[in-house]
Amino acid sequence: MIPCFAYINDFHLFPVAVNHFSGGQHPVRQWHEHVFSELVFILNGEGVHICNDRRAPFRAGDVLLIHPGAVHAYEHDMSSLELFNVLYDVKRLIMPRLDIHRYQLFRKLFPEPPYSGKEFSAAEPVLHLKSGDLQKVGMILDNMAQETDSLYTGHVFATMTCFMQLLLFLCRCSYAVDQAVADNGAFSRAIKYIHEHYTQQIGVRDIAAYARCSVRNLYRFFARSAGCTPGEYIIQLRLSKASNLLCNSQLNISEIAFLCGFNDGNYFSKKFHDLTGITPGNFRKNPGTFYNQHMDS
Repeated sequence: MIPCFAYINDFHLFPVAVNHFSGGQHPVRQWHEHVFSELVFILNGEGVHICNDRRAPFRAGDVLLIHPGAVHAYEHDMSSLELFNVLYDVKRLIMPRLDIHRYQLFRKLFPEPPYSGKEFSAAEPVLHLKSGDLQKVGMILDNMAQETDSLYTGHVFATMTCFMQLLLFLCRCSYAVDQAVADNGAFSRAIKYIHEHYTQQIGVRDIAAYARCSVRNLYRFFARSAGCTPGEYIIQLRLSKASNLLCNSQLNISEIAFLCGFNDGNYFSKKFHDLTGITPGNFRKNPGTFYNQHMDS
């Protein structure tokens, strides 16, 4: 077990440091723990990160986070792995949090004391950067490394500036990912609610409330993911259920309309004709003709 690598001998002088490992430099399965926090940026290569008895694969674009108290190591092909380590001491950094603490990732990077390294460290990446974002991060890291090694007055300030720029960029990237996940979750909840309540009279406000989003966002999710409005999706679902009953039941058309959420049989027949081009009665008589025509078109 080693507390740190030799490249941070001067880490006590300043609570932020950066180091670049190119192919063949980073040790394999060298178990260690830190007295500082570490962000690891995988630029090239792939492997397995082992942290606190858990294993997870990593690849180019992944960002790993390790806090004090966590024990970890890497399994990888030394010839291809390239990474940047950014070291920082949470206890010694006085961060002007302002509004950045609203980002979930920032709260992971700077957890409120008391905290355990095992609690906030994981084998899995905390973020995956797209190719373009990884290039931007690489530029920030290059500048940070140059300033760290510089002898010019102000290099400490410049290093800290790069570090804060890096934090902001990562938080904004993670927010885009988190927002996409949240949007997909809201859309999934909306679909679930519709499929469970399509036989009832439901409105967009009911759906939005269940999906935990605004009505405006609900329309946006459906336009992007379903290519229609929530109301159009409900009609299409009801007509799909009705088509199945027309083919596989002896219920009359009015009964089918009611069971599928239509209170008015005439309205049901009109909507069915609008969608299929034929009446429900003609569809029931010869559904194969309808399906064959639509398969050929």
